[in-house]
Amino acid sequence: MKSIFTLFPYLFFISFNLFSQTEEDLFLWLDFNDRQEIPDLSYIDSEEEDSDISTKDKITGTEYKIRGLGKYVPGVKGTAFKFDGFSSYIEGRPDFEYNEDEEIEFPEEISVETWISLGAYPWNWVPILTIGKYKITGFYFGIDSRGRVGFHMSDATSVWHECNSQLNSDTKLGLDLQKWYHIVGTYSPENGLKIYVNGLLEGSYNKFEFDYGIVYSDLDKGFQLGKNREDLAPTDPIRDWATYPSRYTLDGILDEVKIHKRALSDEEILKTFTANKAVQARICIGLRP
Repeated sequence: MKSIFTLFPYLFFISFNLFSQTEEDLFLWLDFNDRQEIPDLSYIDSEEEDSDISTKDKITGTEYKIRGLGKYVPGVKGTAFKFDGFSSYIEGRPDFEYNEDEEIEFPEEISVETWISLGAYPWNWVPILTIGKYKITGFYFGIDSRGRVGFHMSDATSVWHECNSQLNSDTKLGLDLQKWYHIVGTYSPENGLKIYVNGLLEGSYNKFEFDYGIVYSDLDKGFQLGKNREDLAPTDPIRDWATYPSRYTLDGILDEVKIHKRALSDEEILKTFTANKAVQARICIGLRP
């Protein structure tokens, strides 16, 4: 049996590579390590009542408001945030930087990254993180009713570009429930959109006719996590008549939500997952969203 002293350098190496991050590379980082008790707000009608409940972005210090009945739970690193699938979501508007033309500056290429454990499949697409207007402007990083991961964007044309992960040929599903996954969506003008699940490339898309890049709007509304801004009808209804559009939220846990200012490489994404793999397995034991 190896001694603790023999294992320590190995554990230190994993821990260091696990969570080391150059903040200069990041546009947003929600780690949810400011654990707090969220009161039961089910009896409150106005969102103004819970406006003081928030989590902080580590890059800009922006307070992201927590809405609904979510809660903090054990995560991949420290604590994570659990959405209830019905009422909970998070929103915030960072202090955007402006260029000489007084336009908000966004990176020309980006990567959106998170760890996720699904409690249930949503009725339609539900965002992990989104900005802009659904299927019109901005980008959308989310999960669909069969557990596929999607990274979608607009380039100022009438086309909404979608890149999605694969479905299991046997189960016809994507991500399994109650299991941690590391997922990443990347975009660059050169390589287009890509989706990675647990370090591996699961989908790519580069059918762009123009090089406008991601076009944004409604920036005053900022980013939103866990809930659509638009009503969507179920894509897999249990009953034929159960098609009334609604704004359900993500049912699951998010941790270490990040936006990088560049498209991460295949090697970088695989290295991040591989370094976290041991911790992922340990934390998932006994975890139930």
